[in-house]
Amino acid sequence: MGGLNFVAQADVGNDDGGLAINADIKRPSTISACAVRRKYFKMMRPVFLTNAQFSPLIDLSVDFSNVVPSSSPSFTSGNVTPWDTTPWDAVPWGGSQTVQTDWESIDGIGYAATYRMRTQTKGMQYSIQSVDFMFEPKRTPSL
Repeated sequence: MGGLNFVAQADVGNDDGGLAINADIKRPSTISACAVRRKYFKMMRPVFLTNAQFSPLIDLSVDFSNVVPSSSPSFTSGNVTPWDTTPWDAVPWGGSQTVQTDWESIDGIGYAATYRMRTQTKGMQYSIQSVDFMFEPKRTPSL
C-alpha cells in the first residue's frame, strides 16, 4: 500500500506496527435442520489452530441480533519472533500450531444462533476452524 511520499507493506506479521491487533468477529447465524423449533443454547466450543494459548471474549447472538459485547477481551501475547531479528542460534524456534478446544458456557433461547468473538493479540497467530453448539429443544408447556 502507499500514500503521499511513502510505500508500506501491509498484512504481514503478528502485530499492528508494534501494537496489539484488536479483532471483532461475527459470522452469519446458523440455522439448523430443526429451525422451526426454539432452542435453549447452553454451551459452545470454538476450535482454534493457534501458536499460543489464548482466551477470547465470546458472546452468543440469537435470532440475528446484533448486540455488541460490553466487556473487553483479555490481552494475549504470543512467542513468535520475527524472521531475521536475532542471531540464528539465539532465538527459540516457535510458531508451531496446536489445536485449542475449550467448551464455554453460554445462555440464550432462539431459533438460530451465532457467536460474536473479540480478541486482542500481539505476536501470535490463530485461525477459527469450527464452532460447535450444545443446545436442547425448548419445550413449551401444554395447556
